[in-house]
Amino acid sequence: MSLALRVTVKITPVRPAPYYQLPAGRKFGYLLHDYDLYGLSRPSRNRAPISAQGLPETIKTVNPAFMPLTLQWQKYWVELFSLSRFDKLYDGLNSAEKCIINLAFKSVTKGNRAFTNRRGWDDGYADYINGVNTNASPMEQESINCGGNVVELLSDIIRLGGKDVYQIVTLDGDQQPPDPLEINHKTAPWLVFKATISRREGYNPRTGKWAREDIVIPFDQLQNHDVPIPFMGKGSFNYIEAERIRVLPDSSPLPETYRR
Repeated sequence: MSLALRVTVKITPVRPAPYYQLPAGRKFGYLLHDYDLYGLSRPSRNRAPISAQGLPETIKTVNPAFMPLTLQWQKYWVELFSLSRFDKLYDGLNSAEKCIINLAFKSVTKGNRAFTNRRGWDDGYADYINGVNTNASPMEQESINCGGNVVELLSDIIRLGGKDVYQIVTLDGDQQPPDPLEINHKTAPWLVFKATISRREGYNPRTGKWAREDIVIPFDQLQNHDVPIPFMGKGSFNYIEAERIRVLPDSSPLPETYRR
């Protein structure tokens, strides 16, 4: 019998300490990398050609939904990008810095990249930041996270649709986005995740094997800075398969996202 919990989620921002720890008295889980589960990188799992050394390490929720990236949500994205790259809000950037952020937003929201999945600006949807297709429907973001990040857990393991899952917190895409100074990838990493690439290196043509399959790096659109993405969906919670999550101890230090 499936048990689906119905809860009301209150988003509580937490300012990061110098040595960041997750807040006490709440339950968090770490999203395992592909290599942790399968001993393979995402390109190898997907049987990608040798030329593809890295692919986005995306993790879909059990009940994924496409949510409109309204003007307000697109502005929230670029505020998060600006804070990550330049440590200030978008309105405080000069023209050259805004160009970097705008181009990064255009790249990350491309329809075949990772998060808009054929609902990007290049698919005819509206990118209000770059003034593309502004009379069309807004781009849409799917309920997706990435390996190496943390999620807040609202349940122990439950059965849903024949799968063992955890109920997890999401930003409610039907609501206005939060204040980027309060909810960002440093203050609430369970609500704003870092986009990651699963990478392999050192191909040996004689054996057909790679020297390393465990590398995880950031998306590169913000020039060696984290690319933060709102973990947004339909409502304030969703589910992720339990095999993908390692439950963290109370007050755990924030685990490292990348693996060099």
